[in-house]
Amino acid sequence: MQNILTIALGTIFPKENIQSIMEVISATPNPDIATEILLGIYQEPAVCESVMIDGKQCFFISYNKWDDQVKYYYITKESKHIYVKKDTDTSLINESNYEEFAVKYSESVIGHRVTLSNDIRIENHTYLSTWNSKPMAVVVSCNG
Repeated sequence: MQNILTIALGTIFPKENIQSIMEVISATPNPDIATEILLGIYQEPAVCESVMIDGKQCFFISYNKWDDQVKYYYITKESKHIYVKKDTDTSLINESNYEEFAVKYSESVIGHRVTLSNDIRIENHTYLSTWNSKPMAVVVSCNG
């Protein structure tokens, strides 16, 4: 494979530069992408604009070809984790009174998460193949 790559690069670059170019290709995070770019055959992949992940509508932000990662975001309700006494009726806890129930951690408490009313934006990343394998959400077109 090395010989084929050397010959292919030799059709574009001066032969005396091939070894240096090969060294640069090997030092990149994704040598295949680097080679395709240098040979002029790289094509941006199709990336869905919006998919469903774990029941959440997620929106494409960017694609990093070097690590094959899609950066995305979703909107969710903010939440707060508190500790409450073990015998507390957690159904009584809500956004307006959760601070009254909160206690410091000890062996006689349990963790409880309170969902708040304000939305927050969460950013995350995943591999392109994982992203594109998810069911498409409201926006059904893909770029690329």
